[in-house]
Amino acid sequence: MRWSWLWGSWLGCSTAVPPEPDTRPSVVLVTLDTTRADHLGSYGYARAHTPILDEIASQGVRFDSAYTTVPLTTPAHASILTGLYPARHGIHTNGDATLPDLALTLPEVLSETGYRTAASVGAFVTTRMWNLDQGFDEYFDAVGRAGRQARWSLERPADAVTDDLLGWMNDLDDGPFFVWAHYYDPHEPHEAEAPWPPGVVDAYDAEIAEVDVAVGRLLEGARAAAGDAGVVVVVVGDHGEALKGEHGEFTHGLYVFEPTARVPFLIAGPTPGPGRVEEETVSVVDVLPTTLGWLGLPAIDGVDGVDLSSARHAPLPERAPVVIESNTASMRFGWHPEVAVIDERDKFFATPSPRLYDLALDPEETHDRLSEPGDSERDRRVAELQAVADEVRSYPVIGASDSVVGDAAVEAQLAALGYLTGHVEGVGSDVDAKDRGEIIAKLNQARLLENARRFGDARVVYEAVLLEEPMLAEARLGLAKVLGGLGHRESALLVLSDALAVQPDSTILRSSRARTALSLGRFAEAEADARRVLELVPEDEQARTTLLKALAGQHPSRARSQIATWRINGDDAAMLDAFEGQLALQEGDLEAAETYLEQARATLMPPLGVHAGLAAIATARGEIPLAGWHLSEEVARFPDERDARRTLGDFLMAQQEWAAAAFEYGQLVAMAGDDHDARRAWAQAVFNDGRVDEAERILAPALATSHPLILTLQANILAALGRPDEARATFQRAKARANAR
Repeated sequence: MRWSWLWGSWLGCSTAVPPEPDTRPSVVLVTLDTTRADHLGSYGYARAHTPILDEIASQGVRFDSAYTTVPLTTPAHASILTGLYPARHGIHTNGDATLPDLALTLPEVLSETGYRTAASVGAFVTTRMWNLDQGFDEYFDAVGRAGRQARWSLERPADAVTDDLLGWMNDLDDGPFFVWAHYYDPHEPHEAEAPWPPGVVDAYDAEIAEVDVAVGRLLEGARAAAGDAGVVVVVVGDHGEALKGEHGEFTHGLYVFEPTARVPFLIAGPTPGPGRVEEETVSVVDVLPTTLGWLGLPAIDGVDGVDLSSARHAPLPERAPVVIESNTASMRFGWHPEVAVIDERDKFFATPSPRLYDLALDPEETHDRLSEPGDSERDRRVAELQAVADEVRSYPVIGASDSVVGDAAVEAQLAALGYLTGHVEGVGSDVDAKDRGEIIAKLNQARLLENARRFGDARVVYEAVLLEEPMLAEARLGLAKVLGGLGHRESALLVLSDALAVQPDSTILRSSRARTALSLGRFAEAEADARRVLELVPEDEQARTTLLKALAGQHPSRARSQIATWRINGDDAAMLDAFEGQLALQEGDLEAAETYLEQARATLMPPLGVHAGLAAIATARGEIPLAGWHLSEEVARFPDERDARRTLGDFLMAQQEWAAAAFEYGQLVAMAGDDHDARRAWAQAVFNDGRVDEAERILAPALATSHPLILTLQANILAALGRPDEARATFQRAKARANAR
């Protein structure tokens, strides 16, 4: 203690000159997810409401011909942060890999020079799971479900992203900082809240307008925190969006045409300039070197991007061609990847059916110049661009051993985002996806029908696809899903087995077969498939849950033994507590069940079934209001889980809360119009509530099933409407149908 005091006193009396304040500007990087360049005002879009982004363009440099590396979020952001093409950083699509530790990121470079760093991201595909947090002191990525609508389980709004960074900057001392804000709002589904700004006529533009407001808030806070040193702001899109079905695409990720490949790219500050527009073709890999150049920091070796900071003062010299790729056609169908090279006005598709477009004369890419008569100069140009594509695609990956394949637990979440990867191999790598537009359109149609729970219609489309492309595992997986939805689970199991014969290492197919076998009570088969998935992906939560259910179906002790093993390894305690609680509940041990389920409930995101289990315990104890609260909470957290909503509806019916029960059953019917049992329950609740005419209208679509319960309810409705003869006849039909069963 004495020596510590003396040392501190000596320091306190030091007459050393304090260091000069660090007056370097701070940096704000804004990435606009799924944002087309041609939907910002500064890029000439008349219906845009983007005053903040337009002001940035007017005070700095707007790159008119900027392109992503991949029209998907994770790989594009990896390129933005590292200055590397996908071949080097190893991430080619969402969910296939994480950023290698050896990749040097922009925040790592700036941190080494004394910058404090923070990021706030808006979606699952940019969370730290993908190792994009390298170099950040703080990384805000809380995109969990948190009781909101289902789509919020994977994203969060611009305001939440901004608030995290504003709070972080408010706590900073003097000195420069770097913050990255990833705004995901323009991604589908497009659900911007009204009222929309003046002139905005669709939800996509309204979401971009919401992001513009958030950028304004962020910059106001950043400039206040930076003080006189000012802020350099970099704005770049990760990819665009095909909004009108351009070239047969309705979102993004498959092709590399202009709507999904061209992105906004703006940079300005710290001193406002007159604003320049740079026409040279550039890439998102240029963000890192350009930011360093703008700050006057030394360039780093080994990046694919180039420093564009000279564009502040003069036109850029000619840049090397830029390359765009998409492996989606390969991953989903086994076809050739989409690859394009852009140089000045030429855009060349380096695919089995090569195409060449003149973007100056043909910006919508409708006229293939290779369809014209032979031209030696054109052919020489094509050979040059093909060589560029081959070179870039052959680059060695940095730290290949550090880049790990994304786990299968993520697949369902990515599918919810519109990303479906099947890892198909060897089906037809010489096939050009652009020549298979009809097949892709049919698959999209089948998927929409499947999502609408029109399983019979979806089945017809999937079977038609398989007649043309019998090796497509994606079509087989879709067919199995709709067969399951139709109740044909044995047939679904056969379809999945056929698909696995072609693609034995597909964790998606094997997980689906495991769940199907489980639903049929084939516990040993489900166990075998779940264990195989866990060999490939040891931490796949879905496979773990399936395995526990399969083990419990054979004997609860086997499930408990597996739980004990996972607990030793320090695995997901909430999931294990939830399952052990369900086991105890099934065995009638309410005290043990409550202990486990309450432990699971205390976590940030309680697993599915926790509140339902606690509701069952409360009901057994006669604590009816508490049971109702738990069931409502389960539905609030998992609004798309049909069993949770049905259980709540049944509970409300038992409590004679007819109107509330009718609402829950009505939601079930809205999810699946062919759920006639839910329709009957809905009509019954409305009938009990005294709305007889409405009950008759609700029940009408289900009458064709001639189910005894449906006919009995119809008889009661007819009687209440004063039509006794019809009521008696309908009741006799109900009795006859019941006896026939």
